[in-house]
Order: sequence, then C-alpha cells, then structure tokens
Amino acid sequence: MNNWSKILLKYLTNNYEQTKENIKNIKELTLDGYYIGEISLEIKRYLEQFINVEKLNMSFCKLHSLDNLPNLPNITKVELNDNLLDEKEFIKLKKYPLLSEIFFANNKVKDIELMKEMSLMRDMHLIDLSENPICSSKDYRKNVFEIFPKLIFLDRLGKNNETYEEFEDNEEEEEEEEENEEDKNFVDDEYEEKEFTGEEEEEEEENEGNNGGNYMNNNDNDINNEELNEEEEEEIENPNLGKRKRYR
Repeated sequence: MNNWSKILLKYLTNNYEQTKENIKNIKELTLDGYYIGEISLEIKRYLEQFINVEKLNMSFCKLHSLDNLPNLPNITKVELNDNLLDEKEFIKLKKYPLLSEIFFANNKVKDIELMKEMSLMRDMHLIDLSENPICSSKDYRKNVFEIFPKLIFLDRLGKNNETYEEFEDNEEEEEEEEENEEDKNFVDDEYEEKEFTGEEEEEEEENEGNNGGNYMNNNDNDINNEELNEEEEEEIENPNLGKRKRYR
C-alpha cells in the first residue's frame, strides 16, 4: 500500500467511522483528490462495510485501474472524473447492477466497441465521457445512444440538447414533494391515532362507571343477604320470633 493509500485510509477511518449507525446511514462516499493510483485491498475491505452507499466519488485520484472496486450492491452513481482510466476499466463498472449515472470525464476512453458489454444495464440514464479521446470519433453521440438505448443524457446533454441540470432540478422538486407528502401523511396518521385513542379512553371510562354501579348493586345485595341470613338464624334459635314478626 503506497503512502497516498495510507493517507486515504486514515482519512476514511477519521471521517467514516465504522459504527453501526454510520454503516447503516452513510449513503455517499467522497474520496476525491487522493492520488492513490489504484485501490488497495485495505481500502476495498474498509469501503465494503458501508453496504448502503449509493454514490461513490473517486475523481482526481490518478486511478489507472479499477481492479479492487469495492462490492457495494446499492451503488447508483459513480464519479471517476479526471483519472487515467480507459475503456477496459470503464466496463468494470458493470459489477454495479443498479448503476444509473457514470461520470467518467477527462479519462482515456478511445474505443466504443468494448462499451457494448454494458448495453444491457437497465437503469443507465446518464454517461459523461466528455474530454475523452472517444469524443472526437465520427458519429460519437449517435453510436453511444445506439449502444445504450435507455440512455437519456450523454455528456450532460439529452438527445434534444436538454441539459442534465434541468433534469436534476426536476428530480429534486419531485423528491421534495414526496417528502412533504410523507410528512403530511405522518401528521394525519398521528392525529387519527390520537383521536382513536381518545374514543377508546371515553369507552373505558364509561365501562368503569358501569362496573362501578354494578359493584355498588352487588354490595347492596350482599348486605341484604347478610341481614336475611341473620334473621333466619334467629328464627331457628327462637321459632316463636318468626311468628311474632309475621303478626306485627
């Protein structure tokens, strides 16, 4: 492991602590600017702890190989701009089945043929290959869109020159609307729950009141029964007493 990799590993341990809470909640790993050349096994193992990560940024790392890319099953976005990666390294990204955005600007991609291995990636909607040698090839945009039929943006531009930034703004608005709707539903559910709990408490109070009344009646009956039993005992001891009571 080279010195830059050691520095990066130290940065990782300081900024992405391997606590249960961190491992669960970290969605984005940003490691750009470390001239590591290649991903060491130690870095690979460390990163693989964060299984919920969706975005990985390793731009400006002077990477010439992606052999030790961490196995992160939930990755949807990868940023590998300004490295030394060619098309053979590019196709190694197919290990991420949910990948939808690849930022691969200013690398060394020349040949489009190898990229066909990734044409079946169902969620791919953006590839940025700007400032790669391939960009100057004949019918570059047309060929890339043919290889990736579900692609929406190439080099941040759509087929009709709509910008990726506009698309991002719309996505953010939709996410905000969804969050607001979730918050509203949560508040409504909480209110209904309180209302329902209030009705239950009223019913319980009514039941307690009824049970209290029944308890009083039962006590009165018990007292009357005790009085009758005492009278019966007196009659047994003194039979004439019963006759006197009847003739009163």
